[in-house]
Amino acid sequence: MCNRINNEVENEDRITHKVKLNSLSCLLQDLDQITDDYLKARTLANYALELLFAGNINLAHDTAIKAINLAHNLEDQDLNLKIINILGNVHNQLGRFALALDYYHQGLRLTEHKDQKINYRSTLINNIATVYNSMGMKDKAIYYYKEAFELARKEFNIKSQYLVAYNIIDQSLDQKQLEEVSWYLEMMAECLKSQKNLEGLYHIVRSKYLRIQEHYTEAEKELNRAEALFEAEQDAAGLNDVSYERVKQLSRTGRLAEAFELCQKVVENSEKIEDHEILREALKTCCHLTEELKLYDIGFENYRKLVHYDEKMMRNLYEASIYQLTEKTEIELNEKIRANNEKLFENMRFIHEVSKDISKEQDYEALIKLIIQKLKSFVACDAIVIGLHDKENALITRRTMYHAGEITLTYDINVSNKSSLAAWTIRNGKEIYTGLNTQLKLDDFEALDVNFPGITVPYETVFYVPLINDNAVIGVFSLQKYEQNGFDHYELEMIRVFSSYISIAITNALKSEQMKSLNKTLEQISRRDGLSGLLNRNALNEDVKKILNTIRTEQSEIATILCDIDFFKEYNDKYGHLEGDVVIKLISSIIFRESSTATPYIYRFGGDEFLVILPNANYENVKGLAHQILKGVNELNIPHKEAGIDKRVTISIGVAIFEHYNDDTNEDLLLKNADIALYGSKRVGRNQVQIIKF
Repeated sequence: MCNRINNEVENEDRITHKVKLNSLSCLLQDLDQITDDYLKARTLANYALELLFAGNINLAHDTAIKAINLAHNLEDQDLNLKIINILGNVHNQLGRFALALDYYHQGLRLTEHKDQKINYRSTLINNIATVYNSMGMKDKAIYYYKEAFELARKEFNIKSQYLVAYNIIDQSLDQKQLEEVSWYLEMMAECLKSQKNLEGLYHIVRSKYLRIQEHYTEAEKELNRAEALFEAEQDAAGLNDVSYERVKQLSRTGRLAEAFELCQKVVENSEKIEDHEILREALKTCCHLTEELKLYDIGFENYRKLVHYDEKMMRNLYEASIYQLTEKTEIELNEKIRANNEKLFENMRFIHEVSKDISKEQDYEALIKLIIQKLKSFVACDAIVIGLHDKENALITRRTMYHAGEITLTYDINVSNKSSLAAWTIRNGKEIYTGLNTQLKLDDFEALDVNFPGITVPYETVFYVPLINDNAVIGVFSLQKYEQNGFDHYELEMIRVFSSYISIAITNALKSEQMKSLNKTLEQISRRDGLSGLLNRNALNEDVKKILNTIRTEQSEIATILCDIDFFKEYNDKYGHLEGDVVIKLISSIIFRESSTATPYIYRFGGDEFLVILPNANYENVKGLAHQILKGVNELNIPHKEAGIDKRVTISIGVAIFEHYNDDTNEDLLLKNADIALYGSKRVGRNQVQIIKF
């Protein structure tokens, strides 16, 4: 029975969320009777997901935590991935953006597992984009949304395609960028053939699209359809979304009093179900409407709520950065405090305050320096060493040493090295303390000169502690003194406790590094055309503003070279699209080879068009470059027997040179004039360069 209900919840789209929630709720009343941990974790995960749909965020969080605690002990990557994604969604909805990103990036790492079966990567990147959108980073969000959409298509993940398309449309409509909306709406409609349970979202974005076009009657009908679907599902978040869209509809049609009354209800409901994204927008709308209606007293109260909400969001971001520290160590700290004397109590309180400081630092190098500074502040020592455990390569890496008043980065050490105390600590996962280093005797340990000839260690007292997080040794740190018996009982106990804080702070900093690295990779992917390897249209939209700002500041020349493959449609018709792709790659390589030493701004502008932007380029250089590109393509000698010039593939090139910058020079003018120059080349016979000065 338990398996049947879970299968229905996961796979049966015709069953409403209300029915699914009730079925799972009944099942969980006898949770203790379920002896299979996998089945128990799966049931809890599905219940958390349905609670999320119902707007019961706190219970969804608590249920998902129970599920993940069970799933951690299982070897089912897909189940862990599902629960991690749910927890990311919970924290995103609660406005805890750093925690949400942390969960999503954990999920991305799991998608690399060789046994992982569910295509979740597009879903996770879509969710990362949603976090950026919630934080107001709209441009970055849309790049990630589009990357997620392409991934979803490659994964054949219909549900992910549908949800990402919804987010892209929603973002585009908010920014009044309507060019691609119709196409994405068609994609959503196509997906609905197999995803009927998500139909409400389609009607919401259809309503927004129609409202922007001032088709208010049709927009209202779409909202009514969405509302009916969400009511049938008892989808609290969906109904809240419909209500807020109706507020905007009423406001747009001049029914301000009705809009304000409904908007107040949306604020109340958003607080109730913790729908933070709509809550902030609804508060802003209430503030605007109170000004329009001259309800100044009420307006003041709404502004006060908005300020309070923004302060709370800022606190959430701060609290997220120290979440793991406080959650994982408060209990341990309190137990140690109760077990020791008053002096230890005071020392530990001091450590706890210091640890809050290190938890805020997300840059690894800065964190290590801060840790060394804090260690020196409460323990007198002559040397400190901190290193990371690279398990894959069996190394201790990024070893940082404090000695003689200086902090330096030292060499890597192999974990198998039997003359290294740091390596011994990592191999055994145990601390080492001796008050007399010269008499140190350990199993699996060799004298220093066996593996480090010519090196002497002047420290008599050494204390090596493994850095452990989630039952894994992530590194090692050591405090050392010249004198014998250098640390007393209280200092050793302080260092042991502090090691747990150091471990978590380092783990968080490394996660931050990984997140930045992944974000950079995703950003690079979003800027590259997959076929040609050149920059794409997204990159052009980003770069052109920066280029024009530089030109404006320097009052210098700028030139564009626009290339178009002659009779490319005819080539595709004759030889096929695969051969056409080969032509794109070959010509792209010629353009890149000739242009890359002069400029980084080389783009695949369209299907068979390429654009090169050259800031600070003079006439002769631009002319020479254009002719080199033309010559390089001709030398390829790609046959084009039907329509090609001289029976081969050629290109036409238009060069637009702006000799003097003026205030009218903008992105549209830059591209328009490049097109004019290209048209001139086409008009006089193709396979040539035409240059126009502006």
